[in-house]
Amino acid sequence: MKNKDNAKLLNKLHERIKELNCLFKLSKIVEQPNISLEKILKSTINLLPASWQYPHITCARMLYKDKEFKTRNFKITKWKLSTSIKAFGKKEGLIEIYYTKKKSKCYEGPFLKEERALINAVAKQLSKSIERKNIENTLKKSRTELWKQKISLERKNIALREVLEQIEIEKNSIKNEITSNVYEILLPILQKLKIKKGKSKYMDLLEYHLKETISSFGSKISDRHIKLTPREIEICSMIKGNLTSKEIAGLLNLSYQTIEKHRKNIRKKLKVPDKKIKLTAFLHHF
Repeated sequence: MKNKDNAKLLNKLHERIKELNCLFKLSKIVEQPNISLEKILKSTINLLPASWQYPHITCARMLYKDKEFKTRNFKITKWKLSTSIKAFGKKEGLIEIYYTKKKSKCYEGPFLKEERALINAVAKQLSKSIERKNIENTLKKSRTELWKQKISLERKNIALREVLEQIEIEKNSIKNEITSNVYEILLPILQKLKIKKGKSKYMDLLEYHLKETISSFGSKISDRHIKLTPREIEICSMIKGNLTSKEIAGLLNLSYQTIEKHRKNIRKKLKVPDKKIKLTAFLHHF
């Protein structure tokens, strides 16, 4: 009697060892670095039959999305034990264990209570692996996308710098061309006109304005924050050219009083600090 009891205990112990060995081997499979999910599922399905009570008549199959993994001896029979594989709370697949021959009834058909616990534990472990792999793939895709965006931004920045450099080169080229034309063509002609016509005052004014074209005074005096009117900007240029109010009035066909009024408004807008400071001198240092 004791021999039979001992035999039963040894058999139970042997079955539990097989189940524990199955879970241990499964943990080793999923812990492999860089292992694919497909390889995990394929390795697991081949691991299962040896862990059941009758390995020689046990076959297994796993369904995951549109893929199927099964043992070589797989055959569908009426003696089946199955469980779902879930990931993030959603059913993703199925594990099925079949006996190919009839066996006496146990806890769940011909299957042991411990075998039900084992298939559930395997499904739970695979669920965790699927979730982890999905997260890893998502992170990998995100890193790849971020890297692509980084490269794209760097290329755009390089292109933008090249465009800005080219614009600066073109600006300098235009400036140099204007300066060259003024000094080499227009100013010599004016010198001849001054000698020939004798109207040096007006020629001096025209010469002065041409020089102002290639200076920064025009852009400064036109600054929108100062809020000078077009007429006031024109008068500023003439004042800076050392013309008197009387001369400016004659050139613009305005009264002397109107020019003086404009001068007063210009001093106010330019915030000339002291009445003793001449507007001509202030504009030369503007």
